[in-house]
Amino acid sequence: MSARPRPGAAPAAALPAFDDATVRRLAQRVLGRPAGRVRSSWALEPVLSRLQPATRIYRLRVGPGAGEGEAWTAILKVVPPKASPEERREVRVYRSGLLDALPAGLRAPRCYWVQERADGSAFLWLEDVLPPAPERWGIPRLALAARHLGRWNGGYLAGAPLPARPYLAKRWLDGWIEANAAAIARLAEWKRQAPVLRAYSPAVSERILDLWGRRGPLLEALARLPATLCHFDAHPGNLIMARREAHEETVLLDWQFLGPGPLGSDAAPLLGAPLTEGLLPAGEAAALARAVSDGYLAGLQEAGWQGSVTLARAGLVGVAGLRYTLGTTRFLLPLLGDPPAMAEMEATLGLREGSLAPAMAALFPFFLSLADEATSLLAEAGLLRG
Repeated sequence: MSARPRPGAAPAAALPAFDDATVRRLAQRVLGRPAGRVRSSWALEPVLSRLQPATRIYRLRVGPGAGEGEAWTAILKVVPPKASPEERREVRVYRSGLLDALPAGLRAPRCYWVQERADGSAFLWLEDVLPPAPERWGIPRLALAARHLGRWNGGYLAGAPLPARPYLAKRWLDGWIEANAAAIARLAEWKRQAPVLRAYSPAVSERILDLWGRRGPLLEALARLPATLCHFDAHPGNLIMARREAHEETVLLDWQFLGPGPLGSDAAPLLGAPLTEGLLPAGEAAALARAVSDGYLAGLQEAGWQGSVTLARAGLVGVAGLRYTLGTTRFLLPLLGDPPAMAEMEATLGLREGSLAPAMAALFPFFLSLADEATSLLAEAGLLRG
């Protein structure tokens, strides 16, 4: 889980180092013309996520004096020397041009400069699109984001060739689910313990363990759906509401997981994350599912895709059903046995103390029903074997 970044304080020693020459060169790219000598002070401040106490993301503020007196900002994302494959992938994605032709309504932050450093790190200088205050993601706006994502996914389904870059993620969903193996084993061992029962009723535990046993054929069936290029993490924490002239846009951040994946994958986080992160109550789950499904399908069709509505639905509910049952176990289960950590997480999410476990208890049957629906739809389509 991740969330909207916010400004925060950090020791000066933790800030990355660069000089006026870097700011001058960056200014040319931000302002679109030579900036001359930087005659004013500039400052770098960390941008913290509500779910991460540390960050590699910073905002550069330059006051009047650069160029012809403009004040401007940019975002710095630091990729460390020993970066993960995901962190290096995002650098390659921004350099690739794959984000230059996103469809109407969807865009990525403009990349001003990828600055390779002598120590093997990289500075990813990006457009500052972060809002001054937290945004409220209601169901209509989530449905619009789904529509924008559908237009992007649909373009590849309607004939645009899928990129075959070697650095793109491969079978990302499989890896996300398999990373829960140890936590699922603990759930089987601890399922009758009182802390676990707060979120996992006996019936829910049995259904999750059964789904775990069936995950292989389900993942293979999802992999047989029409493939498109996927972001895989398009939840509200990675989305910014924006406007261009009279049109609403969705700005999509954090491209670390980019790769081919099943139809419906990018709509799933818009359904799951607002519920599991407390942005919407469990009672709105069905309404959210309808709105996201309808919005995503509309976007697919606007992109020229004329495929099966049933397959689009199977992909959405299958990915959501797996991600928010099996895929939440490694995050939620440790919290249930650690009251201080649970309280900290609830405070971070803005939830009332003691409310996360009951909320998940209410949501698990809904997400399990999505997995059951996907099982039926995939079987009817002849994609589920074994």
